Amino acid sequence: MTDNELQELLKELARTLDQKKANNTVLLNLQKVSSYLNFFVIAGALSNLHARNLANETIDFMKERGIRLAYHDTMNPGSGWITLDFGSFIVHILSEDKRSYYDLEDYWNNAERIEW
Repeated sequence: MTDNELQELLKELARTLDQKKANNTVLLNLQKVSSYLNFFVIAGALSNLHARNLANETIDFMKERGIRLAYHDTMNPGSGWITLDFGSFIVHILSEDKRSYYDLEDYWNNAERIEW
């Protein structure tokens, strides 16, 4: 899959998460600011149950397109932060307090934001 194809897929994922009431979904292209990361999808969840549902929606969305998790860890939505590693991109689903505390968007502020 080319970078452009992957970006289009991630835009489609962002729209899907938005339909599922994810808060302020952000896509970041990290290729120019990181030697080992390509893309981040960052989405806010309203509750632990909502975070788990968004994570399951993401996994199902990717499975339908033939993309599997590169690394699978037990999802613990009670932590306030679920990370789904698909190899060429990582999806972060965070509670609002964790998102505010860790502020990934500010940490990666040199990364290109992808409009979706």
